[in-house]
Amino acid sequence: MEFIQTKAIVLNKIQIKDFQYLLKLYTEQKGLITAAVEINHFIQPAHLQVPNIIDVQIVQKKSQKYQIKDIKPSYVYQTLYIDFKKNAIAQFLVEVLIKTLKEEEVINEKIFSLLNSTFIQLDQSNTESLSLFHLLFLREFVILSGHTPLENFDSLNAYFHLQEGKFISHPNEQTLDKNDSQLLYQFFFDNKQLNWKELPVFRLTHILLDYMRHHLLLQQVQSLSFLKDVLMDFELKY
Repeated sequence: MEFIQTKAIVLNKIQIKDFQYLLKLYTEQKGLITAAVEINHFIQPAHLQVPNIIDVQIVQKKSQKYQIKDIKPSYVYQTLYIDFKKNAIAQFLVEVLIKTLKEEEVINEKIFSLLNSTFIQLDQSNTESLSLFHLLFLREFVILSGHTPLENFDSLNAYFHLQEGKFISHPNEQTLDKNDSQLLYQFFFDNKQLNWKELPVFRLTHILLDYMRHHLLLQQVQSLSFLKDVLMDFELKY
């Protein structure tokens, strides 16, 4: 039996019995785990909300099952749950994480740091500055996951191959067109050439999700339509 004290982010909760839940947590020390928890005088339902940032005491049994013994808030959101746009962005990010992170992967402390800082920044940011927030997160998440595209874009290699993760000379069914290929290259490697105010946010979102489908086994993101509805308020380019 191992006792673990760690910071964690709640990504999902499933009720299994009265007052008993299974939580999907991304933890600083163990990466992604599933842990059982029971509501009591010290552990309240509010502690289990997604995407709470918590300090948690966990027992890992010989069967490799995790049981939560205590939870305390590590950071208390001020606006994320009550701001419609912030909540939509958070739901989108959480769904992407649930569908790409895997249990028993090599622990990546940089990914935990990214998630921790991302949700805090989302909570503290001015709502009107968030139109590109999810894109910047996806880019950083792809990089930290070890799937940065190869930086070989030039006049000869102008088509990005989604499966191979590099730019090639001739288009096929797995490549982006020239405009989208250049857009992806600039977004990852040549930000100075981007006109951020004219950035086609929705198109770039689909490109990144498609790339993650090939390399991180990302399935269809149900919350994308919800995110689009919210982002429409920013009068973004398609």
